[in-house]
Amino acid sequence: MTHSSYALRILQSAGRKEESKDFEGAYALYLIAADSFENLIGPQWSGSDPGDRLGKKDPYIDGLGSYLDNACFALMRAGQCLEMLQPWRSHTAVWERLGNLLGNSVSSGRKFRTPNSPGQHRMYHIISYEEWSAGLHAPSEEAKAWRSEQQALAYTWGAEEADSNGRYVLAARLYRKAGSVWVDIGRRTSSTPGAEVLGERDLNRKHLNEPSGHMKEAARCFYRASICALLSGESAMIAFVSSPWTEDENEWGRTSEDVSLMPGREGAASDLDRLRQCWFSYLDVQQNGRLTGRTLDVSHVADLEDYARQLSDIQRAYARLGERRLAIASYRSRHKVLCLRDVAAGRRFRSLRRRASSFATGNGSSVLRSLGSAAIVFIVVFPGAFVSLGWGADVVGGSEVPFLDAVVFSLDNVVTLNSTRYATDGLPVSVLQVLEAYLGYSVLGYVLWLALRSYEQ
Repeated sequence: MTHSSYALRILQSAGRKEESKDFEGAYALYLIAADSFENLIGPQWSGSDPGDRLGKKDPYIDGLGSYLDNACFALMRAGQCLEMLQPWRSHTAVWERLGNLLGNSVSSGRKFRTPNSPGQHRMYHIISYEEWSAGLHAPSEEAKAWRSEQQALAYTWGAEEADSNGRYVLAARLYRKAGSVWVDIGRRTSSTPGAEVLGERDLNRKHLNEPSGHMKEAARCFYRASICALLSGESAMIAFVSSPWTEDENEWGRTSEDVSLMPGREGAASDLDRLRQCWFSYLDVQQNGRLTGRTLDVSHVADLEDYARQLSDIQRAYARLGERRLAIASYRSRHKVLCLRDVAAGRRFRSLRRRASSFATGNGSSVLRSLGSAAIVFIVVFPGAFVSLGWGADVVGGSEVPFLDAVVFSLDNVVTLNSTRYATDGLPVSVLQVLEAYLGYSVLGYVLWLALRSYEQ
């Protein structure tokens, strides 16, 4: 028996065990088959398709032929057998299948749908054999592109599994690898006129069929990478959220000495920079918020709100770590996105109000800017109002410049209404005095709130 025949027999045996619901036994055999096929590729393989086809088709592998394809297929099936062994997934799948079966027996109109493609066993919401292999029968260049999508999906699923089990360091690393691959795919797709996305999509990835949908998936990966890194508590992982990194630095086993010897840092960017670039590429938005080729409209609103929610989560995660400066930076970025959202939704007044708030107080995040805005009000606006009203103050030792007296009078009102230097008459001036006094106390409270706020909301 040849080595290739042995590997294929193991793969067939694994498929039969899976069909009999022996997922644990199938998992072990799938791994053995994957090892056998990978050994057939040999160490000389440099990334190109070896082109050695087994010729014999099998119902469990849906006609996949090359050693590489079979090795990848076996590993994919091994991972899915592990997923089907997870108690929470099995419990959910059994109860949903039971509910759908009962519902379809009593309902004549509505159909309750259950996943029923090959490999889903009429229960599990996992990728099917057909979906996994959909692009591999295309011409060579398209098949290569499909392998890149499989690579990105594999990293994404691994990251999600690590994320759900609290292995945040590994999850952050895998999310970054997945995001980088999705970005490469998105760039290739956007640079190829008429390029089509291959294959069908699973239940949670419908947007991959949209133009630039790979960039949206990349944004989701970099968002989750940021959250997992901040949850991990490890400084090396946390640094990548706001400090530039390259794909080589994110690979497993890299030391700081290895990184220091790497030639150049072309393409280095932080998680947050990559997140912004992916969203703006998906939305066709430039860095300054303007659009390249179309105008903002309501079709952008939901996506901009998703981006704003992601920044809000990152802001709160920074705040819980005590990284106030970085939390404020994320908070300000979020408000810029919300301003774009308002423009897209046609809420011009709300957009102008948000811009004014950003200028005056940093959208409630800058003590110095708030104090500067208050100073303009108390030193320019109120004194100007007093002079324009002809306030007619009786000044004890007043200056020769009425506006200077008005400034001193205005600042005096912020502290107290009982001035020993100025005496005024007239209701309008008295009303302004009271208004300025209340505004002064309000500004004091607001500044104290800004200085003490945690940015966890």
